[in-house]
Amino acid sequence: MFKKIKSLFSRKKTTDPVPPKPSWQETVELMHDKSPTSCSDEIVKVIYSADNEKRAVFFKSEHGFYYYSIEQLIEFDDEEWAYIAREPDALPAMWTAPIQTSARSVFGTEQEAWNDFIMSPEYKSNFNE
Repeated sequence: MFKKIKSLFSRKKTTDPVPPKPSWQETVELMHDKSPTSCSDEIVKVIYSADNEKRAVFFKSEHGFYYYSIEQLIEFDDEEWAYIAREPDALPAMWTAPIQTSARSVFGTEQEAWNDFIMSPEYKSNFNE
């Protein structure tokens, strides 16, 4: 009995090696067309900054209103990657929007949302090529 208990605690723990994290350029290319997973609203348009590290996503809500979100690509650090990489479809980064208040501008048409976006400082500094 003692040998059996001892064998439970003396087993060597084996861990699978962590797959190498892709380079930043490979990550940017891989993440280019990845959709937001937590949003149920329809995506009507996505535009990317020149370096493809930021994007503006235009949505149409279930009530017919339009809005947009500006997202930035954030790479997982090595510790996060060591945990995430073991999943079969693991991605090395995620698209995230800056912290926003609960208030969001909504528009009646896609064109109105676009007009608001092109007047924003984010458009002028990141998307105006």
